This record gives sequence, structure tokens and C-alpha cells, in this order.
Amino acid sequence: MSNAPFRVLTPPEAPAAGDAPCAPPAGDGAPATPWTVDAGHRPPVARVEELAAEGHSVLVRCTPPEGEEPRTDLPPAPPGIAGAVPVAAAEEVALASLYAWAGARVFVTAHPERVGRALDMVASVRGERPPAAARRGLA
Repeated sequence: MSNAPFRVLTPPEAPAAGDAPCAPPAGDGAPATPWTVDAGHRPPVARVEELAAEGHSVLVRCTPPEGEEPRTDLPPAPPGIAGAVPVAAAEEVALASLYAWAGARVFVTAHPERVGRALDMVASVRGERPPAAARRGLA
């Protein structure tokens, strides 16, 4: 899986909250390396856009914070539909897609394969990577 402009981590691989990997500012005329900023668990999209606009590489955690009760107000996945996705996975995929569009580049998720596919789609739509296959619809 490509995920060219993005990096997907699982919770065990991710740095501890508040401990995001950072590059120190360059000195002596060397080009500055953008910092990786941990925006936290499910931050507001405006915050992600703000950090990305400042030139930072933004890490977002799409997983719920530890100790948070699972949501019970969501409908169950529809039965009998091929490819039905568990609601928790669909929620993380939707969040990652939204954050990617807003400028986040590093994602922590419990569903890396599904999120990776969604991020590939976002990168293709934004023009950051070519689609896997280009087809013309001529009738």
C-alpha cells in the first residue's frame, strides 16, 4: 500500500500522547525541518488546518482516548450487506479522510488497512498521487 504523502500508525506504534516525534529547528543556515505536532485525539478540524497552514506535519489520533466509553448512540452495521464495515471502523475512516483533507499527514488508528485505502483516495482526489488505474468512460 502506497500512502505516499501520509503515514499510518497503529496505537502500539504511535508515540505517547504529548510525545510526538519532532525535528528540532535547524540552525546555522540549514533548511528548517517541519515539526510533527500531535494534535491529539479527534481534534477540531480547524485546529488541524491551522497547524498544517503553519507548515507543521500534523499527527492526529483517530482512535478514542483511553478510558473513553464506547459510543452507544450509533446504529449497528446493516446485516447481510457484503462489505459491511463495523461502525467504529467507519468512524475512524471518515475522521482520517476529513483530517487528511484538512492537512494532517500522520494518523493513529486501530484500522490501518481501511484508513490507508481512504488516505490513498484522498491523495488521488487532491492530486498528490496518481490514481491506481486511469480509465476513460467512452460510450
